Amino acid sequence: MDQELEKLARKVMRIAEQRFNRDEGLHPLFYGVKDNNTRFVFDPHRLGLAEEYDERTKTVIVDMVQMLFALYSVKRYVYVSEAWALFTEYGATAEEIAAAVTIGASRHPKRVEIIAIEAEDLDGNKIHGHQSIIRPAGGAPYLDDDLTLKDSSGWETTGRFTGLLEFRKFRDNELKEDK
Repeated sequence: MDQELEKLARKVMRIAEQRFNRDEGLHPLFYGVKDNNTRFVFDPHRLGLAEEYDERTKTVIVDMVQMLFALYSVKRYVYVSEAWALFTEYGATAEEIAAAVTIGASRHPKRVEIIAIEAEDLDGNKIHGHQSIIRPAGGAPYLDDDLTLKDSSGWETTGRFTGLLEFRKFRDNELKEDK
């Protein structure tokens, strides 16, 4: 696992956990590192985009993030958000998990609520992971202590919020060809 990307993922997850504890929830958050190593944060909720978090809004957010990442020369990013997921350790079968890739996990009876994390860089390094959300009856929600991160470099990853640097790569190649 790429150490720089893992370090960034853990840092952003700490920020996400602070926001989750403060707000008892987490809106989508994109945290990028530019070529000059300055930070870039995009919070769609602050623009009012995450209020209605439907499919159209998600598509608009992805398009905006890809353009912003290219414009600001982001070389590495982390995306965090609340999500639903299926895991074999919580009773889902491999077939159910495979089906959820196309139909989603949000309505599945074996779903688990998590903070999902995706991290990528221009070199092709990828990390994905999660931390489970616990919502006790009558108490404030909190995250469990087990942050799971896995190296997904070289995997064919799917999902709307993966591959967000592809537009930047395309732009950089176009600029090289113009010279």
